[in-house]
Amino acid sequence: MVTQSSIPSEVITLTKEGEFYKGLTISGELGSFGKFCGFMQELETQHNKFCINISSTGGGLHDGLAFAGRIACSPSHITTIAYGLVASSATLPYIVGKHRLISRFAYL
Repeated sequence: MVTQSSIPSEVITLTKEGEFYKGLTISGELGSFGKFCGFMQELETQHNKFCINISSTGGGLHDGLAFAGRIACSPSHITTIAYGLVASSATLPYIVGKHRLISRFAYL
């Protein structure tokens, strides 16, 4: 069973959980694409598979496309996991995960 750590105060943070579910969390509005890319690069050099936890109201369309594009071009196997509300442009990074999970309490 996948569990989510507490929602961080920043939009994007690294999570250090079980071996497969190491990854990062996107919460709040999408933004800080540069920070996201830095975390992605760090994870890609250390792990061939990881997850991205998403609980977001979305943001600008261009932000959603940028996040989705970065995830889609990753050489790593990325599982995206939806928690709570995943809305608007936040659905774009969610749908490009190579494997997608959704909490039974989430909605898109």
